[in-house]
Amino acid sequence: MIKAIVFDYDGVIVNSFPGVYEVYKTICSQLGVPYPASIEDFKQKYGYNYKELLKNLGVTKDADLRRAQEIFAQEIVKQDPPLYPSIATVLGELHQKYRLFLITANLREEALQKLKKYNLAKYFSHVGGVEETNNTYGKRSEIKQVLEQERLNPNEVIYIGDRNIDYDVAYDVGISSIILVEYGWGFDRNYASDIQNIPVKRPLQILEAVQKLDR
Repeated sequence: MIKAIVFDYDGVIVNSFPGVYEVYKTICSQLGVPYPASIEDFKQKYGYNYKELLKNLGVTKDADLRRAQEIFAQEIVKQDPPLYPSIATVLGELHQKYRLFLITANLREEALQKLKKYNLAKYFSHVGGVEETNNTYGKRSEIKQVLEQERLNPNEVIYIGDRNIDYDVAYDVGISSIILVEYGWGFDRNYASDIQNIPVKRPLQILEAVQKLDR
């Protein structure tokens, strides 16, 4: 029986990729490295996570890596990513039956700011993310801690993300009920071939996917 759902933020709740692209234009400009000419080129370079992205962009020196993170923290809160259509309806319906958590690898301040703006913070029992003063934050450890504090067995939880790394994070903490949405930043279906084949091409289909997993 499913009791809780853990949501990713970027690519699931908000369409943030265009804004992230703009932030990295600023990062590349300030660090003096070329940035991808189009958002599709940027998506190809992004790879598994932001560390791989920075490497692909040619940012390898420790000082530049730290500076890139500082610029990102300064610039991302200036972005105004739109909600995906109907995601507010999805959260409202799921909240009636399940406990909802949002855990992101983005800045917690950024996620919480936007959730409050769109009146969605009320649906989540916990919002976790990177704190600017904490360089040791890890999404896996945050999820583990939340599950332990809330006395939730991983078998009672659904994880909803949109990328290969989300698949790995969920499996690493013992969650096997995973939904990877197809409208977000993008994932490799072959990489996540052993999860249930429940296509979610638009947010409203999350409701059907959750229902199938909670049988």
